[in-house]
Amino acid sequence: MSVMVSSMSAHNDGMPPTSPLTSVSSVEQLAASITASINIGVLVPGVQLSEVALAQQYGVSRNTLREAFRLLARDGLVEHVPHRGVFVRTMTAHDLKDIYAYRRFVELGAITYAYSDAHRTLDCLRRMRVACDHGEAGMLAENWIDVGNANVDFHQAIVDFVGSAFLTRNARIALAQSRLAFLVHPNGNDVHCPFVKKNRYIVNLLATGEVAAARDELSTYLDRAESINLKLVADGNEDSE
Repeated sequence: MSVMVSSMSAHNDGMPPTSPLTSVSSVEQLAASITASINIGVLVPGVQLSEVALAQQYGVSRNTLREAFRLLARDGLVEHVPHRGVFVRTMTAHDLKDIYAYRRFVELGAITYAYSDAHRTLDCLRRMRVACDHGEAGMLAENWIDVGNANVDFHQAIVDFVGSAFLTRNARIALAQSRLAFLVHPNGNDVHCPFVKKNRYIVNLLATGEVAAARDELSTYLDRAESINLKLVADGNEDSE
């Protein structure tokens, strides 16, 4: 991707209000806030993260910021380029194939856990419906960032059918990474609209107990999402040449 900036000035208008982080978990809070800025498209793939600007904005030391960068790098959201700095990660075709292999293994297994625990199933179905509502509202408003975030919530709820904190945590990372590819092309019905409709169809199948059919739909869904993401990455590489 060709957009590379070394300051936050071009993006500050979209940043949520911040205040100095003083608690013992300030590094985690800072990493979460930067992640949120990535998820809403304020910080896009390929953008350089300025230590000076971010430290001033959040009221933290540069050492604290570097610790937050390390957490973000661990989660695959940023990358350190020697002698250049820290950048929001730009996904490659290899990255995406790896992520979607993981997502197929986890999500197609997780969805079969629907109805394994009554309370958890009801909660996950509720969250999936809420995500569908938000995605459909975002689509009508042509707010594709909201649509993308709702989609992440939808798939997180699928993983949470299992009831495993370990899977929940790691799926959140994988979903955030796969979201990076969509952020290089955040606009357009052609990219997002089919998945908004498919989400509603899948949750309706699950609500009527048709778990096997929902799993089949999810499998086709993930294949299509990978194909679209790979095309977005290829188009982005062409634009940067």
